[in-house]
Amino acid sequence: MAATIRVRSRAGMPFLPPQRVGKGAAGVRGEVGAAGVTSLQVRHRFPSIREGGLLRAAGDGERWAALVTFPHREKRAARLCTYLGLRHYLPLRRRAPACPDGPPLTEPLFAGYLFAVVDGEANRELLGTGTVAKVIPVPSERVFLAELRQVRSALEAVPDLNVVPALRRGEWVRVVHGRLSGVENLAVDLRRRRHRRQQLVLNVTLLGRGAALEVDLDDVRRIAPGPEFARGEDSPAATIPA
Repeated sequence: MAATIRVRSRAGMPFLPPQRVGKGAAGVRGEVGAAGVTSLQVRHRFPSIREGGLLRAAGDGERWAALVTFPHREKRAARLCTYLGLRHYLPLRRRAPACPDGPPLTEPLFAGYLFAVVDGEANRELLGTGTVAKVIPVPSERVFLAELRQVRSALEAVPDLNVVPALRRGEWVRVVHGRLSGVENLAVDLRRRRHRRQQLVLNVTLLGRGAALEVDLDDVRRIAPGPEFARGEDSPAATIPA
């Protein structure tokens, strides 16, 4: 089934250069109008972000990156990634509807960001749409993906997570009971009188932010960080060509 979207192009440049067609985007064609608006038609179904294998290592010539979007363009950027055949992840949190009887709503967990596997060509295309403002390469893919997997697992159990500054100090714990079983990261003590609670912060180091939730002390165990979270001598970040 064909899908058509309209995106704004910088300086009236074509949204999809001819050489892009064939990199998984079978049957793609685009046209630019006089006002610099591109109509992009895609005759291909790309894998949903909910399908398996999303948060896996990038392939040869590619790397994970954080895409910094223009304000309120995160979901539009995610749709563009889908139409371009780029593997991506946009964490979404639940928010209250405008009226009590309204449908459930979602919003990006980390405002202004989504994460995608890109190469130099994809980088140029995304920056030319007026949707993505900047591409930040991931310095340590192993740690980055481990952190995102924890966030995704937590969102499946607690869809209304809050965002806080990344936690720098605390005890490393793993949740061993309940819906969050298996989630691990840094925690700080929140005990108040008879309440035995801890705040668990799932850091995303690249952003300097984390997703926070409260857990019962009886549901967590103190552990050593797993090897996927160890910050050894990772290779330096390579700049994606502009």
